[in-house]
Amino acid sequence: MNKELIKLEIISCHNLIDLNGIKDSSLVNIIIKDGYKTIPNRLNINIDFNIFKTLKDLKELSLFILNNLDKEEDLKVLSELTNLEYLRLPKDYFTFKEFAYLKSKLINTNGLDCIYHIAKDPSNELVYYIVIGKDKEDFLYLKDID
Repeated sequence: MNKELIKLEIISCHNLIDLNGIKDSSLVNIIIKDGYKTIPNRLNINIDFNIFKTLKDLKELSLFILNNLDKEEDLKVLSELTNLEYLRLPKDYFTFKEFAYLKSKLINTNGLDCIYHIAKDPSNELVYYIVIGKDKEDFLYLKDID
């Protein structure tokens, strides 16, 4: 119940279930990582994203998690966080269409671009783009983006 806490970083958590301690706090920045770089089999984090709706000052939310209880509910809750300035999720957390829907609801939120420029291939002068969402390839040439 740290009402004056403005930044919370939870790293390499193995079992995160209850975030009620941050309800109605003054958090501006939250980072949650499930330890996927250190744990061979990434674990599911079972948290209710509705807790983020109680944080009126929340501007930056970074969730490095593999799965959660209900991704459909997660999408709904995240789409209601219209005050967010920055949202970061793993590129395979939602499908391409779900990321596009989320971006349509959070038009002023950075970090959600479904397609963005990577580089120009010097061998053939074609431009590469990265596409996020688990139903698309990671890297595409401009001519292959539908």
